Amino acid sequence: MSFGNSFSSVAVGEDVGTYTILCGIAAFSRPRLKSALLDSDKAAKLMDPVPHMKQILSDFYGGRYSSCLAALRQHRPTFILDIYLSEHIDHLYEQIENKIMLQYCSAFLSIKLPVLADALGLSVEAVTKQAVSLIMKGKLQAKVDSCNQVLHARQNDERSTMYEKTADSGEAFVANAHKTLLRINMAKHKFVHSGRRNGNSSDKATGSSQRKARSHSRMPEVDLRLNTKLEN
Repeated sequence: MSFGNSFSSVAVGEDVGTYTILCGIAAFSRPRLKSALLDSDKAAKLMDPVPHMKQILSDFYGGRYSSCLAALRQHRPTFILDIYLSEHIDHLYEQIENKIMLQYCSAFLSIKLPVLADALGLSVEAVTKQAVSLIMKGKLQAKVDSCNQVLHARQNDERSTMYEKTADSGEAFVANAHKTLLRINMAKHKFVHSGRRNGNSSDKATGSSQRKARSHSRMPEVDLRLNTKLEN
């Protein structure tokens, strides 16, 4: 379906191509960016009228971040004057700059901040501030060594984590085994409480009768002693 010139008074083709590229870089993942823009014939028709924006897209996808950011800074005054883009340009630029920082840092375990600043075409203060902001937001898993001006990535040591989990499982197994052996030994030596408060009524009756029998058997002896003393 072709719209022809139906929306020519709203936005021209060059504007649509610019919006498409800026929003795509800011929002799309690399695979999505490739399939939706770089490899798409329909998107190519939108981007052909704006070769400078197409170059920005190519630089971003190709990892030429310094050239990409420099071109974006160059065209920013023009974007600010756009009636539709002006109120969104700060957010779009922030998203793009953050993506560039994250993609570049993902390839390193540690990188010197001056090297990072040179690669992105920014000052050391600017990249440090941006890195700290991303760390505080939880988007960048790293820490900044301000003294040595180094950005260190925080890598999860899967081997150590698995070892700790295995050690915890082993300790839990040993503890359960000790409890089981203790219960077995207590049952073997009849140290286990049955838990019945009432007990066996026949056993109680037997024990009571035995106690009474003992007391009766002693009574005559006591009486005999008393009688003997009286007679004397």
